[in-house]
Amino acid sequence: MNPLLDPLLLAIVVPLLTALALALGAGKRVAYVGFGVPAVISLWAWAVYGHAEQVQGFALRSVYDTGLSDIGIRLHLGLNGISLPLYVMAGLVGLAAGLYALQSAAERLNTYLALLLVMLSGLMGVFSSIDIFFFYFFHELALIPTFIMVG
Repeated sequence: MNPLLDPLLLAIVVPLLTALALALGAGKRVAYVGFGVPAVISLWAWAVYGHAEQVQGFALRSVYDTGLSDIGIRLHLGLNGISLPLYVMAGLVGLAAGLYALQSAAERLNTYLALLLVMLSGLMGVFSSIDIFFFYFFHELALIPTFIMVG
């Protein structure tokens, strides 16, 4: 599958790119895209899950070579009956948190939005990752901005 057309990959990459744009000084309106795309993709995944082809219990599967395939590390994305509700919840709660943050009068709003988008990207990756290496990677990607925001 073309990576530019893979919805599960887009739900991870778009918030990361939006966070980068915010960190580089883009206006806060660009954050609507970063929060909206994962929410729309999660609802789409929920709608098509029952009709999608399932392989080994996972639907909407895609595998990408990372250059580390010799040691078994590939970016392997997909959703099953357990990860799908969590994936949808992460997309919708991420959208709600982003919309609330956009309306707030927080200091350093762009930084806060960028951290929230990195956390959302990590969550979308955690719930769609099949490979254990990338499950851990995305978990850490979500956890680090959480610690920074709490601190």
